[in-house]
Amino acid sequence: IPILFTARSRNQCGALADSAAAVYGLSALGLRAGVEWLDIEANWPALERHAFVDWVRRRYPSTRILGSQHVVDEDHNVGQRAAVRLLHDCHLGGRADALKLVLAARDDRDSIALRSAAQEADLGTTPRVAI
Repeated sequence: IPILFTARSRNQCGALADSAAAVYGLSALGLRAGVEWLDIEANWPALERHAFVDWVRRRYPSTRILGSQHVVDEDHNVGQRAAVRLLHDCHLGGRADALKLVLAARDDRDSIALRSAAQEADLGTTPRVAI
């Protein structure tokens, strides 16, 4: 059974400080332990995120990467256009092996918009979970 290591910050529904350094530091411990999959949050600034992905790919080339994003604030409705952008962020510049986008849905229209965004995003054959 593959192990997926996740270090989740508070703004992504986790318990860690909202700090890329804290998340990446704990993720590095998981990598040293030999995890098969690493969940990388796509909410950090692009330069930091891409530098970390580059480091993971160089140091741990057999580790698979899941790019993820969580926007679950019930007061924040993410439309289809924003969901496409979030899916592209999760793709980590085309270097994610799979991606996951979690959004709050207030009604059926939100779910339909997310499905449409997943089709529109044109991410090739990269496996994705959009809920």
